[in-house]
Amino acid sequence: MLSPEQLEFLKPFLAEFKELQLAGKGLTAFWERLYHKFYLVWPNQQAELEAPAEPKPPKLTKGGKISKRQVEKETPPVMIYSTMKNWKDARESQIRSYYYNRTTLGRKKGQAKVNIVVAIGKKDRVLAEHQLYSKKYYADRVKAKVDTALAKIDDVASHIKVTAQILKESWDQETKEIRDEIQAEHKRLVQEKKEKDKTLKHVLEGKGQQDISPEERAIVQEAIPELLESFCEAMAAKTGWAFSVIGGGPMAANTNAPIRVCTFHEGVIPETNQTFRGWYPEFDKLFSIPFSTFAHSVFPEAVRLRGAVNIELEKVTSPAALLESGRLVGHLQYARKAGEEEAAMAVMCGYGAKSQTRL
Repeated sequence: MLSPEQLEFLKPFLAEFKELQLAGKGLTAFWERLYHKFYLVWPNQQAELEAPAEPKPPKLTKGGKISKRQVEKETPPVMIYSTMKNWKDARESQIRSYYYNRTTLGRKKGQAKVNIVVAIGKKDRVLAEHQLYSKKYYADRVKAKVDTALAKIDDVASHIKVTAQILKESWDQETKEIRDEIQAEHKRLVQEKKEKDKTLKHVLEGKGQQDISPEERAIVQEAIPELLESFCEAMAAKTGWAFSVIGGGPMAANTNAPIRVCTFHEGVIPETNQTFRGWYPEFDKLFSIPFSTFAHSVFPEAVRLRGAVNIELEKVTSPAALLESGRLVGHLQYARKAGEEEAAMAVMCGYGAKSQTRL
């Protein structure tokens, strides 16, 4: 590790490092100059060992006397490197860490900044045109041809290939009207996917986190499986650990944002090919169900309704919760204008009476 004298040596260059970093300029020349100056003072490990350490001044009491409570700390063990290269590599790494640890952009005292990197667009791809065609018209315009062809083929392994071939031929020979319909739908879905990816990237990068809309939350929630998979797979590979993650809360995209709980498990148990959930049959009973109860307690109905994209009156269980949420029935409707809360109260009172009747 760097000595107190070496740390003092590095301090005067901190301002220059900050300027270069903020300007986005390269640091190669800076490091080369700094290492050169460092090695002029400490050309090798022997020079470090021979350098006399300055004694620290004793701790004093308020009266100016030497404190009897001061504790003499043991001198930390000195790392001896086997080669000059190993010593230089260690020192240069420690020097870089010294600067980066004091100048990381966006760092606040007592807080850690977490950057989530997601391969947006690699998963949950939009179906190809012929796949959209199959999804909508397979039963009416393709299935009969496939059944006829497969009835003449005994080799089950080739069924998938034959089915795909017939589907492609049917799509290629389809009417202009249907092809135009499917192509328009494909274009719409591609554009919708681009907008979702843009929103997801916008939110995860931290822009506008103070005011994330229900629709933005719905898009991020939709990406949770990919987020967890990309994170846990990377961490499992780098650490050799197994991971089990549990989370849950209001599902913004679902009507009235009901509570949903999801778990993700990565890292199989050797010789079993099982994750923790597979290895422990009671996982859902002992973890997922209690977590769901917890989520319902910390996200009461008013909170869930406030974050819902759509609200249906019939699914509201408490009239007071809807009023407290500041929302109205429908798609992202808010009680903002004068008289809207009174109108909502009148509707909810009627609904409350109906509910009591049904009970």
